[in-house]
Amino acid sequence: MGSKMPRKISNALTDRALRNLKPATKARTYGDGAGLFIEVLPSGSKAWRVEFRVGGKRERLTLGQYPALSLTGARAEAARIRKEVADGRNPAQEARRRRVEQLEASRVETVERDRTVGALVDLYVREVVRLRHRHPGKAERTLERFIREPLGELRVADISKADVEGAVFPIRDRGRPAMASAVLRQLRQLLDHGAALGWRGDNPAREIRPEGVHVARSRSRTLKQSELSLMLRTVYASNASRAVKLAVHLLVLTGCRKSEIVGGRWNEIDAAARTWVIPAHRYKTGVEHTVYLSDQALALLEELRQLSAGSEFVCPSHKKPGVSMSPSTINQALRVMGWSGDAFTVHDVRRTFVTLANELGLADPHVIEASVGHRIGGSMVRTYNRASYAAERRVLADRWGAFVEDLIGDRKVIVGGFGAPRRSA
Repeated sequence: MGSKMPRKISNALTDRALRNLKPATKARTYGDGAGLFIEVLPSGSKAWRVEFRVGGKRERLTLGQYPALSLTGARAEAARIRKEVADGRNPAQEARRRRVEQLEASRVETVERDRTVGALVDLYVREVVRLRHRHPGKAERTLERFIREPLGELRVADISKADVEGAVFPIRDRGRPAMASAVLRQLRQLLDHGAALGWRGDNPAREIRPEGVHVARSRSRTLKQSELSLMLRTVYASNASRAVKLAVHLLVLTGCRKSEIVGGRWNEIDAAARTWVIPAHRYKTGVEHTVYLSDQALALLEELRQLSAGSEFVCPSHKKPGVSMSPSTINQALRVMGWSGDAFTVHDVRRTFVTLANELGLADPHVIEASVGHRIGGSMVRTYNRASYAAERRVLADRWGAFVEDLIGDRKVIVGGFGAPRRSA
């Protein structure tokens, strides 16, 4: 025994001989006759195989493993295959086709099992959010916290209207209708993407009317001088981190948006020129914007530079190295202090800057509007404004910085680090 090709002797093998076959360093074959043989692998496994010719081409099929497939069973299988060949069929080709079909069925089953909301979020972030959103970080945070966490394990095809309501309505009922509306909007877009991929046919998120979640109202809320003073004093007296306190103070001094402050990088700031140039991709209007810095703002930035400990970000995250503080950190800090809800939003600070600067006559209205990046007139007028208002905006920044400083109290205390931790003598 041990020839390389199957032996051509009919019924040459016996059960006793099969049991006594031992593995060698290389695979060895032992023929039973009429194309049937057993192959003993170095691992010790014994596989029944049969060879035959179809159209002059030699084919080979594996029938099974011995002893799971007995000698009698192997001979019966070999006889069946010889009959199929005699009938003009190609059992090897049919077996290959069945394997392909089985693999495809297994792949489809795996894909269907893996078509979860979490998997769709990953695709949506990679294929849509990071390619099309000007500020992808905010959308990613919403998807992670409010969609992946409650729904991530569910299959997209199984998501119902009740599941969507279960993710959205509790946020609304906790007094955050605007966030609930944002989550519903993200769910609509996410499930639209799933439908486009063929993961489901409909979109249950579109069965929920947005007005049932949140009715957006144009806000006109501005803080009075006394309220602005109280807010800053409350911030500095709170247990918030020093970086959060300074970030809120910078919001007041610059009239910038939260994302523009916390997402700022040191390479955007020129202390000598007293400017902070926010690049177009970080500014809401998509146009580069220059913020002119007062002495007070520069003092806060100097302290933030020390706190940032070499980070590229003005307000780095202390939880996730290499990224900036989340804008929601400011929201949460102010909420803890009681500055939240319908009575106050962080954007009210920006509106307050514009309103009080106008009321106090710190600059002409068009200069104040330009300082917060509001567009005035056509493109040629905007270009002219950008070139001609620089000096006036510098004066406005200095006047506003002095005004805010006086609101809080002793100017020396403010510039010296109002609310900073005291050092022991």
